[in-house]
Amino acid sequence: MSGEKSFEELVELAVGRGLRFLGFRGRTEIETHNRLIQRGFAEDVVDSAIARLMEMGYLNDAEFCVNFTDDRRRLDSWGNDRIRRRLRDLGAPAHLVDAALESDDTAGELQRAIELLDRRLDGPADAAKERQKAMGLLIRRGYSSELASNAIRAHSRASHSD
Repeated sequence: MSGEKSFEELVELAVGRGLRFLGFRGRTEIETHNRLIQRGFAEDVVDSAIARLMEMGYLNDAEFCVNFTDDRRRLDSWGNDRIRRRLRDLGAPAHLVDAALESDDTAGELQRAIELLDRRLDGPADAAKERQKAMGLLIRRGYSSELASNAIRAHSRASHSD
């Protein structure tokens, strides 16, 4: 950036850029840090801007992890494995990812997988080809193979009892 601006002016400029970046969707500290570096701000300016954004409440990795987890579960029917991978890809600290995922138990994840199968399948996945299709769907959404198998069995039992 320009050598004519003071450190504080550069920090204010970086905060403004950070706010614009955060205006589109929630971001992690790492994402915001990397974006400001890409925009040409020096490391010390970026560190100060990140600290200010955190103080202002616009940047909070713990809150981001919880919101992201809730949204992906509710809107996209993602399983915990996929949510974990994506949050780690976004730079969220492992302990915050684990804490966000703790809000769910196996029964809740199983129920979401069954509901996904209800929406996506026309009936029970009885034939091998249908089971394979259902398994692929659940694995792509981030459900473990064990949980996917349990969901397919439960879905088939429920479909047969209807």
